[in-house]
Amino acid sequence: MKHTETAVLGQRRPSKLVAIISSAVLLIAIVASILLGIIMPKSSIIEAPSGHFNSVAAVGNELYVATSNDAKTETAISRIDESGKVKTTLDLAAFGAEKGLTLGEATHVQTQTGTPNIWAFTSGKYLFKLLEVDGEITIADYVKLDDGWLALTEENGYLYILERVARFSCLKKFDLNKPLSEGPVSVGHLYTPTQKNDEVTLKPANNLAVLSFEIMERNGVEYAYIMHADGLLVTSTDASQNAWKVLYDEKYPAVYEAEYNKAVNKLINEEGKTEAEAKAAVEETIYLVEDAANAAVVEELKPMGLISYDAARGDVVISASKFDKSLYNNYPAKGVSYRGVAYVEDEDKYYVVTNDFNMIVCDAAQELDIKKKAGAANFKHEDANIVLPKRPEVEGNALYYDKDLKIGYVVYTDEKSVSRIDFTTKEILFTSDMDFDIKAVIQATDGDRIYYMYKNSHETEAGKYILRTATMDGRENQGLLKVLLTLTIVLAVCAAIVLLFALLCLFKRGYSAKFMDVMYGFKKQWAIYAVILATMALVAMCCFYPAIGSISLSFFDYTQESPARLWNDFAHYKYIFTTEGALSEFINMFIFLASDIFTALLPPLVFAFFLTIMRNKSYSAITRTLLFIPGIIPGVATTLIWKTGIYGEYGVVNAIIKMFNGETIKFLAQSSTAKWSLILMGFPFVGSYLIFYGAMMNVPDSYYEAAELDGITVIKRFVFIDVPLIFAQIKYVLIMTFIGSVQNFGRTYMTTSGSWDTKTPVHTMYDNVVNGNYGRASAYATVLFIFLFFATMLNMRMQTKDNQVA
Repeated sequence: MKHTETAVLGQRRPSKLVAIISSAVLLIAIVASILLGIIMPKSSIIEAPSGHFNSVAAVGNELYVATSNDAKTETAISRIDESGKVKTTLDLAAFGAEKGLTLGEATHVQTQTGTPNIWAFTSGKYLFKLLEVDGEITIADYVKLDDGWLALTEENGYLYILERVARFSCLKKFDLNKPLSEGPVSVGHLYTPTQKNDEVTLKPANNLAVLSFEIMERNGVEYAYIMHADGLLVTSTDASQNAWKVLYDEKYPAVYEAEYNKAVNKLINEEGKTEAEAKAAVEETIYLVEDAANAAVVEELKPMGLISYDAARGDVVISASKFDKSLYNNYPAKGVSYRGVAYVEDEDKYYVVTNDFNMIVCDAAQELDIKKKAGAANFKHEDANIVLPKRPEVEGNALYYDKDLKIGYVVYTDEKSVSRIDFTTKEILFTSDMDFDIKAVIQATDGDRIYYMYKNSHETEAGKYILRTATMDGRENQGLLKVLLTLTIVLAVCAAIVLLFALLCLFKRGYSAKFMDVMYGFKKQWAIYAVILATMALVAMCCFYPAIGSISLSFFDYTQESPARLWNDFAHYKYIFTTEGALSEFINMFIFLASDIFTALLPPLVFAFFLTIMRNKSYSAITRTLLFIPGIIPGVATTLIWKTGIYGEYGVVNAIIKMFNGETIKFLAQSSTAKWSLILMGFPFVGSYLIFYGAMMNVPDSYYEAAELDGITVIKRFVFIDVPLIFAQIKYVLIMTFIGSVQNFGRTYMTTSGSWDTKTPVHTMYDNVVNGNYGRASAYATVLFIFLFFATMLNMRMQTKDNQVA
C-alpha cells in the first residue's frame, strides 16, 4: 500500500465520526419513512358478504350493497359498515322462492336524502321498496317493471322512474301512498322532437344515456329534468305532451279486433267462404288489417293533433299547433358531448363534464327559446372556469356528485386518477391515484372517506365489481408524500452504505488502507473517471432506463386502445410458454439460429483458409474484391433479390427447373419449402470470410514453417494451427451471429410475412407493437433479452477462461 500506517491510524477518527453521523441519518430516515407510511392516504378492499358486488348506496358513513353469488344463485341487499362488517341482510332470493317469483340477481340499490326508502332492482325486472325497521331490512312493496330502469328519484310523495320498455324509454310516476301494484298515475314516453313546417315528428329516445334526473317546479308546473349525453330533455310529469304511445295502445286492440272481424265477415258474405276459410285468408294478408286498424286509431286521435303513427318504429307525427314546447322539449348540447353532470340545487345550475378538459356550467332555470322550432333550441352554457387535468371518461359516467356535501369526483379515460371537486368553491381539491375502470364513487357523510367500485379481471372474476374504501385525508398532498417517502428511502439506503464502509474501515484490518488507496487513484485520474461516469449516465438514461421500463411493462395489460397498466398475473409469460403457436415460433428461432451459426462459421472459415494458401496472389486479390462487392449491397435489397430474383416464379431457380421441364415451385408460399428456403438465403455463405482471412494472414509464418518441417497436411494445418490461433475472431463472429439471428425479423417479415410456419418470436414481438399490444410485445422482448444475455455472458466467460489459460 502507498499510505503509511500513520496515515491509516489518522483515518480512524474520521471513520468514527462518519459512522456516528450515518447511523443518525439512517435512524432518522427510517423513522421518517415509517411516519410517512402511516400518514400516507390508505385504501382497502371490502369483501362482499356473499359472491360479488353489483351496486352500492350510501347511508351515512355506511353502505347498502346489492350482492349476488352465481354459484349458489343467491342475491341479497345488505347494510355494511366502513370496514365491510355486515349489520343486516335481506335475502331476496329466499323471498322470491317463497313467492314463486323469478327475481334474478339484485343489480341496483339506491337511497335518497330525506326519505327512508331503499330501492332495489333485480335482473328479473322487479323493483323493491325496502325499509330498515329496528335494524332489519324489510320489504315494504314491490312491482314488476316492463323492462329495466334508467334512473329513479322521489319527490313530494311520488316515485319517478325512467324506465326502458323494449326499444322505448319512458317516464312513470307512482303515488307512494298507494301500492305500487296499482300502477303509475301517469306514463309518458321519451322522444326527440323535430319540427318541419306545421308538423312535429317525435322519434323515440332509445338507449338514453341518463346522467342526471331531477324533479323541479317551474311556474306552477312540475317538470322532469333529464340530462343525457346529448343535451337536456324537459317534460311535464303529467305526460300531457308525450303520452301518444299510451293513448294509441289503449285504443288499438279493440280497433284491431273490429277490423279483423270486418275483413272476415266481408269474405263470408261476399265470397261465400266458411268462417275457417275466411280467417285463413285474412291471416295471409294480416298486414292489411293492421294498416286499417292503425289508420282507424289515427283518425280517432286526430282531434288531439295526431297526424300519423308508425307502429314499427314508434315515430309519432302531430300538429305543431297541438304541441306545447314549454311542456315537452329536447334541448341539444351545442358543440359538446356531456359525460357527467352535477346539479347544484341552491344555485339551480348544472356543472357539466364534457368530452373536453373544460367543465361548463348551465343555468337550469334559463328561459329556453320556445319561439324556435321544436328540438331546435340549444341548452345554453358557459365556461365554469374548472380545467380538468386529463380527459374525462368516455364510457359511462365521468362525474359522481354528492348533493349534500357538494363534492364531486371525476374519473378519466384509461387513467387510474380521480379528481375531487368542491362545487362550493369551484376548485379541484386534488387529483389522486385510485384504480382503473371505476364505475361508481360514493361519498361518506363525514367527507373523510369514499367508496368506489371498479373492475379488474386480475383481482377478481372478469366482469365482476370490486368495492374499495379510501381515506380522503392527505390526498391533496399525496404526490408530495410519495416524493418524500422515496427520498427518505433513498437517504436510508445511502446512509446504510456509508455506515457499512465506515464500519469496515474501523473494524476490518487493512480495509481502511485499501479504501484510501482507491480514493487516491480516483483523485489522481479524476478526468478519466469523470468521462466514464458521464458515459455510463448517458447509457443508463438512453439504454438501461427504457429497457427496465419495457421489462416492467411486460407484467401488465397495456394496449393502444386501453393504455392503462393493469397487472395481469404473468398472463403474457403464460401465453408465451404455454401456447402452441408461441412454442412453434421458438422452435423456428432455434432452427434458424443453428443454421445461421453453421453458415456463418464453417463456409467462411474454409473459404478464407483457401484464400490464404492460394499461390497466385493476383487471383486471390481479384477473388476477395469480387466477394466483397455483395457485402456493400443493402440488406433489404439482398433480401428482395432472393425473394423475387432467385426464389420468385420467374427467378433463377425456377428458370433452371423450367429448363428441365419441371414445374414451378412456390418456395416461399408453402410450408414444405418456405423455412428451408429461408435457411439457404445467402448461399454460398462467405459473408464473414474477410474477418477470418485477416486473422489468418496475421498468423506468424514461423508456425507454418515448423508445420512444413514436420510434414503436416493442409487439413491438419487448418484444424490444428489456423483455427486455434484465430479462435478469438471465431468467438466474435459466433456472438454477433447469435445475436443477429435471434433479432432478425426482416428475414421473415419481407419474405413470408411469418406465414407457412416461418414466424419467429421477434417477428411476433414486432406484430404486437404494430397492433398496439405493448404489454405482450414487452414480454417477448424480455424473454429474448434474457436468452441473449445469458448466452452472451456464458460465451464471454468461456473466452475469459481461455485467455487465462493462454
